[in-house]
Amino acid sequence: MKTKKIVMLTALSLMTAGCSTPESPKVFSIEKMFSNSPAISLGVSTIDVYNETSCDCDYENFFAQDVEKWARTRFLPTGSQGQAKIKVSEMKIVEHPARIIGNLVTPAKDEYRATLTVRVSVTDDLGFEKSYIENTVKRAAYVPSNISLVEREYAVRKLITEIIVEMDGQISSNINNNLSYTNP
Repeated sequence: MKTKKIVMLTALSLMTAGCSTPESPKVFSIEKMFSNSPAISLGVSTIDVYNETSCDCDYENFFAQDVEKWARTRFLPTGSQGQAKIKVSEMKIVEHPARIIGNLVTPAKDEYRATLTVRVSVTDDLGFEKSYIENTVKRAAYVPSNISLVEREYAVRKLITEIIVEMDGQISSNINNNLSYTNP
């Protein structure tokens, strides 16, 4: 009887040994990502962030929250008058299922296309726009069609992070070169 129990417990433990929960995806922190970078200084007294669009995607909350965190942590008002408005005028992630057909060796791949457009405008105290810049970043990512939802979420979060990092570089360069309301 004892050997029967031992055999049953051993068989049960061997059957469940291969089962595991998927590893949770690495969380991308916008605040930590730009913590060592100097803030983008604008010679205005206040900075407001607006999202003029709603994202038509399953990941709209991630995208909107990360873009807003990026804008609020990266831009710094350093002047005594005027206002800067940071408007997100386009923000979307579109999934195109199985655009790349698989074969025996490689699985079919789904495509995610992301677009982000940000406009930084500077207004005087009366609300008249003095100058502005606008940047658009587009990226695509391919993921195997047969991956888990956790892995898919990780790939989309990585795409969102990459597009924000690219936008940060373009906006920083564009502000330094073309916007006259910056402080060194």
